[in-house]
Amino acid sequence: MSARFAVIPYEPIAVSIAADQIATTFGTPNPVAYNERANVTPFVVRRFIAHSLLTDLRGNMACRPA
Repeated sequence: MSARFAVIPYEPIAVSIAADQIATTFGTPNPVAYNERANVTPFVVRRFIAHSLLTDLRGNMACRPA
């Protein structure tokens, strides 16, 4: 394991998966059909990350500490 990733105790998730999880949490799930507009896009997730608004996303939400 690289020292660069030593502080990450879990695998990072893709921004598209994060966008889908956020949209579902907001109660407006992203459509699964091709060519439909997403409610939350990967671009928005990247902007959230750039502004330190998203810092603790996991692929397996069941492992979230209480």
